[in-house]
Amino acid sequence: MSKLDFLNNLGLDKQNSGVSTGTEWLSGNGSLIESVSPADGSVIAHVRNANREDYETVISQAQDSFQEWRKIPAPQRGEIVRQIGNAVREAKADLGKLVSWEMGKIYLRRSSGNDRHLRFCGRPVASALRLHHAL
Repeated sequence: MSKLDFLNNLGLDKQNSGVSTGTEWLSGNGSLIESVSPADGSVIAHVRNANREDYETVISQAQDSFQEWRKIPAPQRGEIVRQIGNAVREAKADLGKLVSWEMGKIYLRRSSGNDRHLRFCGRPVASALRLHHAL
């Protein structure tokens, strides 16, 4: 068992793309950066950045996706965000370990930061339901 087993659980490899449209990961043609743990100086993984062309592709896709997203009723959008929150909850321990290694912090201390993000995922659902029932 490796101290970095959580990377496998999160679907991360030693080299990863840092470029995504939200529906697919692009290979990325930019620089390669190292994620280094300040705790012991070990390399956690490498991330391939976007170049200008990759950036333009992602922005174009985001603009197109927004045109479709805004047509989805608020309660359905809220439900999608709730499902994202559930996926984050399922990976909470592994995400906490990743942040701990990247930031050089004690693992237990990071779980409260994840909780803030999880609470945020519930807000759109509540807001959407209030809006929907108000109409």
